[in-house]
Amino acid sequence: MKALTSSIFIIFSLTLLASSHTLSKPDEIQHTPSNDKKNYLIQFSDNSFISKTENQIKEEREEIIQATGGKIRHHLYNINTIAVLLTSEQVQKLKAHSTVKRIEIDPIRELQTVSPTNKKYKKNAHSKKSIWKNTKKSRWIKQKPSWGVNAVQAGAPLTKWVPNGITVCVIDTGYDIDHPDLQLNNVYGDTYGPIEGNWYEPIDSHGPHVTGIMFALDNNLGTVGVTQNAAFNLYVAGFVNKSLEIRSSDIMKAHEGCAEAGANIVNMSLGFLESSEIEADFYAQQYKKGILTIAASGNFQSSQYAYPASYPSVVAVAAVDSHLEPAYFSQYTDQIELSGPGMAIRSTVNAGEGWDASLYVGRTSFLDNEVVPLKRVMFNEFNLFDNISFPGAAYGKLFHCPSSLDCSGAAGKICLIEREFEENFLDYPEINAVMSCQDAGGRGAIIYSSKTRPGLQDTNLLDTTFSQNIIAVSVDRETGKKLKTLIGQKTYLRVNHGSNHEYLSGTSMATPYVTGVAAIAWSYHPHCTAQEIRAALSATALDLHTPGRDDSTGFGLAQANAAVDFLNKNGCPLLN
Repeated sequence: MKALTSSIFIIFSLTLLASSHTLSKPDEIQHTPSNDKKNYLIQFSDNSFISKTENQIKEEREEIIQATGGKIRHHLYNINTIAVLLTSEQVQKLKAHSTVKRIEIDPIRELQTVSPTNKKYKKNAHSKKSIWKNTKKSRWIKQKPSWGVNAVQAGAPLTKWVPNGITVCVIDTGYDIDHPDLQLNNVYGDTYGPIEGNWYEPIDSHGPHVTGIMFALDNNLGTVGVTQNAAFNLYVAGFVNKSLEIRSSDIMKAHEGCAEAGANIVNMSLGFLESSEIEADFYAQQYKKGILTIAASGNFQSSQYAYPASYPSVVAVAAVDSHLEPAYFSQYTDQIELSGPGMAIRSTVNAGEGWDASLYVGRTSFLDNEVVPLKRVMFNEFNLFDNISFPGAAYGKLFHCPSSLDCSGAAGKICLIEREFEENFLDYPEINAVMSCQDAGGRGAIIYSSKTRPGLQDTNLLDTTFSQNIIAVSVDRETGKKLKTLIGQKTYLRVNHGSNHEYLSGTSMATPYVTGVAAIAWSYHPHCTAQEIRAALSATALDLHTPGRDDSTGFGLAQANAAVDFLNKNGCPLLN
């Protein structure tokens, strides 16, 4: 009875959380020169064309748009909306039309990773299985699950047998169908948005990384996902736009495709700060139809709402690190509902585009530890730009630097440095520690986490002057403390480029953990509704940060075993 009472409290809290939020006002439509076209959402009145067939309605609405000279991008039939490219003058003409209900800017949506996702996909490269046949054996030495799998209570025996029937849709940059860790039996998909390829040919590694977190097979290779060998159906809605400019209408169109494919759950590791009433209506309708949408809350290190995650009909996911503390970049708002592992997450990437590291000190191997390559990155005016880490190996005795800014005495040695300054949205101070080691003649640097943030930290190394020329890795505080007991011993440190796996961070990574947990719970109780699965996940989440729901972690970390046990005990319907 106690558990059921808890679920009622959670459901009531979810209702308050949803009802307390009002949408930010969409950007005002500014008057612009006639040749300055922008993307808009044009919503028509429900009764604008009475007693007409669907095709007649489509044709007449198209005629209205075309009469103004607008260029149609998408039809969104469920919400009587067309996505159109228009000038401001054309917008004014449409506003005057009696059948037009609402006109809004079609908002930008971005991937929510704080790590660069490697080079963009080379067209048709992954259609050649020879890439995988030629993969070096060293890339498959050991299967190493990311720390997040155990954190969300996934894995055997829970996923050894899971009933069929649950379909998960992933809206992302594509799926690497030839990756040995992603050889699923029930995977299919389609492309959406400006089409420049196939859904199974990812334009970068974001899509494969997200799907790998959920679905990487337990095959003794590479890594393993939340669902492991479970028999889920996966539908990939790929937006293969090389510019990676994603609009809200692109995502809504993909979401419609997910619904048509029979998706129960939709994973969206994307979002941005601008809201849309039309978009909010769309996700509310999809939720009423029984689809559970789970989205990234954003990596803006602020209390701003990011969308679509912050709509009441969508589950907003925050990120935590391996010590289960809120990730420094993760949003903190009253719409955060659940948390997932999102810092330094190892998962699948395109063939040969990943980075891995290995460490040996004396006779001690650290292959079972998370040794994270620090990727040297640059900022451009829009975002993080490229990863250009140094591959290679370094030998020398392990040396503990007096401070992160003083490695005097490290010549010819491997530096072990405690992280003294923490990352924030635009600053990655690890470069100072690495340069301190390099300037002292050190051959490689190992940065370990501080008391303040003892878990694994971000994978980026901001080098604005391109000065770094030694290899560098990051480990958590527990590993760092173990390394301190081995000071003076011979050390071998290696950073490998060409791996098929990589560490990335972001609410993009946290979201598929929650999606995977939801899929497991729902597969055991397929008669439950989306609303009931959502309530069960919140009722059984591991409380973090501060007691009860908080803006940084929501109701807590999603827990697979606890959710299944809760539904086994209480069953559905829960909402009665």
